[in-house]
Amino acid sequence: AAAARAAGVERVAILDWDVHHGNGTQEIFYEDSRVLYASLHADLYPGTGAAAEAGPADAAATGRNVNVMWPDPTRYPAASDGDYRAALDVLLLPIMRAFDPALVLVSAGFDAAAGESFKLAL
Repeated sequence: AAAARAAGVERVAILDWDVHHGNGTQEIFYEDSRVLYASLHADLYPGTGAAAEAGPADAAATGRNVNVMWPDPTRYPAASDGDYRAALDVLLLPIMRAFDPALVLVSAGFDAAAGESFKLAL
């Protein structure tokens, strides 16, 4: 996203899904109103990615950070395909369409921590 912005792309959206929150990506673009970061993740490590983390208060970037945090799948049923579909259709895609990005990047994580035995339905 930073390279695209440097090359003149006006608005970039990042759609990130992973069992873990993309805290590094969120931190890099948290105050950049020209980048929309949307993350779907479980309430696991690193402990970030709450819905309240929507961007800095009183700034143009507020609302440019959207987190969908599913309950901890080691303690509760994992999010279903329908849950993901609803989050995309009802929340994320309308926000992304309104943002009208010139470029959409997908950050699809396929990692898991040692000992994680649950299955996340994607």
